[in-house]
Amino acid sequence: MAPQTETVLRASNLRKSYGTTLALDGVDLQFAGGSLGVVGPNGAGKTTLIRLILGLLTPDGGSVNVLGVEPSVYGRALRRRIGYVSENNSYVEGMDGVSMVRYAGELTGMPLRSALRRAHEMLDFAGVGEERYRQVSSYSAGMFQRMKLAAAIVHGPQLLLLDEPTSGMDPGGRRELLSLIRSLVVDAGISVLLSTHILPDVETSCEDVAVLADGKVLLRGKVGDLDEVDECRFDLRFVGDGDRFEHALQDEKCNVLERAASTFRISVPGPADPAPVFRAAAATSTQLRRLEPVRSTLEQAYLNAVGES
Repeated sequence: MAPQTETVLRASNLRKSYGTTLALDGVDLQFAGGSLGVVGPNGAGKTTLIRLILGLLTPDGGSVNVLGVEPSVYGRALRRRIGYVSENNSYVEGMDGVSMVRYAGELTGMPLRSALRRAHEMLDFAGVGEERYRQVSSYSAGMFQRMKLAAAIVHGPQLLLLDEPTSGMDPGGRRELLSLIRSLVVDAGISVLLSTHILPDVETSCEDVAVLADGKVLLRGKVGDLDEVDECRFDLRFVGDGDRFEHALQDEKCNVLERAASTFRISVPGPADPAPVFRAAAATSTQLRRLEPVRSTLEQAYLNAVGES
């Protein structure tokens, strides 16, 4: 294999079709390491991207480089350095949890004793107790996801690919699993690519985000950068005559963007200056009970990007 570079993933004009269906349409994406959430609606191309990263598919056009090599050329050797949690729950009939995780280690070339020892360690990490000795076919959705995570990291991968890892889990289980994923990045130094349509999962566990829809990357950035104060929009809650207050706001060059019984979302003419709101309230004897800047969120950025597409 070619030597590893610092960039975990580099995709350039990546294209993939299934017959007449275009799954990826010129994807450009770089991931230097850490944690990246790839979000998008069903059919956006997220699973196709993962299969190309694993070398299970060959691109129709463009290029993809993972951990310094081409997956379509060095796929088998590359997969020894990658952990993968599939969206689907597949297992060997009759196997218990520890046997499944040990077997995953053996498939990467680990000796039996080492694979068994690591299997117990990773099941401990994932929060699987005595359930490890039960047949996997009897597992709940949450326990299955924990077992899959243990199997994906048993061999100590450099990159972990997660496809809808919290599917079917209750809120408490989701929080615990996402906490484990964060610790893999922070404490173990494993780079994580999380593919999901659940935006809060990305906000909770990822530093970076890429919005994928219609086979294209529509938005790429830091999750934290999307949670910023909007300098010209405010949410108001008030007591008074809503019609008079709205007219007074319009006289102050403010626009009422959304209106309910006693709440407005408005835009003001100057950045971060609520003075026109106070003047309009004073002119109409309106009591302001709440006045706060609107914050941009990952959800809003996602909706804007997909809506424009």
